[in-house]
Amino acid sequence: MGLPPRILHVVPHLRAGGAAGSLAATARLMRAGGFAAEHRVLPLEPIVSPLARLDMARVGAAILPAGTAVADAVAAADLLLLHFWNTPHSLAFLERIPERVPLVAWIKVAAVGPPQTLPAALAERADRLILTTAATLSHPPLVGRPDIAARTTVIRGIVDPSRLKDLERRPHDGFVVAYVGTVGPGKIHPRFVALSLAAGIADARFVVCGSGGGEDALSRAAAAAGAASRFDVRGYVADIGPVLAVADVFGYPLAPDTYSSSDRSLQEAMHAGIPPVILRHGGIVDMVRHEETGLVVDEDRYGAALAHLRGDPAERARLGANAARHARVEFDAESAARRVVAVLGEALAVQGGSRRPRAIAPGPFPAARRFADALGPWGLPFRASLRGGSKAIAADAAIARTPAAAARVEGGLFHHRNAAPDDAMLRFWTGLVLLAEGAAGTARREFDAAVAEMPGPWRAEAWLARACRRAGDRDAGDAHRRRAMAAAPDAAAAAWIAATASPD
Repeated sequence: MGLPPRILHVVPHLRAGGAAGSLAATARLMRAGGFAAEHRVLPLEPIVSPLARLDMARVGAAILPAGTAVADAVAAADLLLLHFWNTPHSLAFLERIPERVPLVAWIKVAAVGPPQTLPAALAERADRLILTTAATLSHPPLVGRPDIAARTTVIRGIVDPSRLKDLERRPHDGFVVAYVGTVGPGKIHPRFVALSLAAGIADARFVVCGSGGGEDALSRAAAAAGAASRFDVRGYVADIGPVLAVADVFGYPLAPDTYSSSDRSLQEAMHAGIPPVILRHGGIVDMVRHEETGLVVDEDRYGAALAHLRGDPAERARLGANAARHARVEFDAESAARRVVAVLGEALAVQGGSRRPRAIAPGPFPAARRFADALGPWGLPFRASLRGGSKAIAADAAIARTPAAAARVEGGLFHHRNAAPDDAMLRFWTGLVLLAEGAAGTARREFDAAVAEMPGPWRAEAWLARACRRAGDRDAGDAHRRRAMAAAPDAAAAAWIAATASPD
């Protein structure tokens, strides 16, 4: 009998929460199901929470120490299991995967829109793809690609319901609406407070558990609405059992641009028999059957849905019981783990890996190129901006219109800029977005950095001139305008510079 396969789990980081919990549950259930393997975990960013470290220790998964060379970690593995979110470190890692190593990519986002997309390079390189929602199949790069679909399967993120096995519902005062999940851009709805208060339920309390940087803003919004006492914002909560024990409804209104695909908290709430109310956003829509296991509504009906369930306890009980039965079948962790084992076995049977990595064309601004290429069809303006030429001016204007939320979510432009502050194009694009938002002083600093590194930087000089003027520095604006005009490649560019860099 051969040695157990050495599986290297590659993750962006190991913060406390769903990602680490799902990885630990997968390893535990694989072992319980008789699949012997040596599990190692490589966080691409040196972020490992104590709770995640404890989770890994409990299932015997060794976290590789900070500073471990990626090449050494990969060389010591028989198979790579990439838990994929579109992040700067994940995209850089794709370029370092050798051809000989079998690769299974488990896509942990819906990948139905930017910035959390499925890069074509990954879809083409992976020996097997695991999606967490079927919605991904109808979006680039999978749509119209039967060759990739043939090695693709859909398996929800694995949740171990055993941590809720002792849950007992407790009587309580009022009507409790629980939200458990990320509190930040790309997940919780930006109008969460207003949507919740639209229910008009006098005795409703909204318990919000989760981190993500948006907790203070949510509390301020509640206070501004005169409802601070009704929103209990707790931050990250490791044990959600007591929260669900007193929840009447699981209110989970996610942002329109959410990348959610198979959220652990939604699965756990349904396992616990808490009827969910969700919006028609993201990959979680098909996890809830409207009026059978919960309610799936438009934004303008969210408050009414909460009010309806407040006034009909029998309907709440019916939906909750159906949700629990549905979760036991559709979100069965042991069944999902067996399917993962089957996919890993198929990939291990591929001698030396069957897919060749896509050749990476050398060139300047590698981080910006990775970001633009990973966006697929949504990255056209960024790729045009990189190429320069006559189409770059219109491309830059399109980039400037990037919504603030899309720029700031995980995997968004600002995330990539912060990970590669020496990449002049990422700095230039960030300046465009900031200037459009009215942050002229901050935009000026980004353009300054871009001008220093961009070849033929007449576009950046023109935008820098505008930023200086808007920041109140007319002399600097005039100087940068003159430099841009001196470098203009043709009359059309000069006319654009005159319009862009002149006083508003």
